[in-house]
Amino acid sequence: MSPRNVTAMLVISLILLLVLFDFVIYARGGSEATISRVILRWAIGWPFVPFMAGLLCGHLFWSQDLTQRSQTGREPVWLWYVFFAVAALCLVVLAATLGWLTK
Repeated sequence: MSPRNVTAMLVISLILLLVLFDFVIYARGGSEATISRVILRWAIGWPFVPFMAGLLCGHLFWSQDLTQRSQTGREPVWLWYVFFAVAALCLVVLAATLGWLTK
């Protein structure tokens, strides 16, 4: 099985697991315990959460040229990881500086 197929199966499995978890937690704890309510509470308390969600959505759904390759024949994917890691670190430092992490 190719790494691409393994990744696709992992993503689908995680989504299905989260949907199942959300149904079970809703049945046991009501709407206040669902994933969306928890994330909404985080977003109200820590404004960097929706910003990071926006970065993630931009990373996942931004137009990508899947045929473009570097001279070595491989995409320089590590650059994106470095970019997002630095962006996340900056946001955590900003959040800590503004006191959002201590609410």
